[in-house]
Amino acid sequence: MRRKEKRENGDESQVKLEYYSEQFAKKLFKRFPQWKQYSGYRVTGEPDDIAYWLDVHVPPVNPNVSEPLKITTYPKEVLVTWIKGVHRHFDTFFPRPHSPDYMEQAIEMLEEVVTDKIVFGYWEQDGKPTGGGIYFSLTADSPSKMPSTEHGSVIIRSWLGGQDREIHP
Repeated sequence: MRRKEKRENGDESQVKLEYYSEQFAKKLFKRFPQWKQYSGYRVTGEPDDIAYWLDVHVPPVNPNVSEPLKITTYPKEVLVTWIKGVHRHFDTFFPRPHSPDYMEQAIEMLEEVVTDKIVFGYWEQDGKPTGGGIYFSLTADSPSKMPSTEHGSVIIRSWLGGQDREIHP
């Protein structure tokens, strides 16, 4: 019988994480040691062949956001998810020449998120999300960076809240 995936809260150091998850956890908590308290792990596999994957849920700083920033590992992949399921994959499937490895890319993005250099946005029509994206900092003096309202209202949220805005059609 196949064991279902489940998330466990608690200290990921109490289990033996899968190799790449362990490597990423070291990098993540070296840069963001305060996030270790929000770490957990996911359990997958057969009862006699269980794997443990890093799963971190960081509570938002921004009072306009209720969803945690989620950082999850998979085989040779890091997934960063935040508002309304907007996410970015970092993996080894499409290596980019002259760029840091996928773990470093994920750490760099997280640094840009927590300093409001990257914001998350989603479209909403009739109170329901219709899509989303990740954007570099938005400023009123660079309207070309603003997402289009063709899919409904655009809700922008940043980690610190300094770039929050709503754009209505």
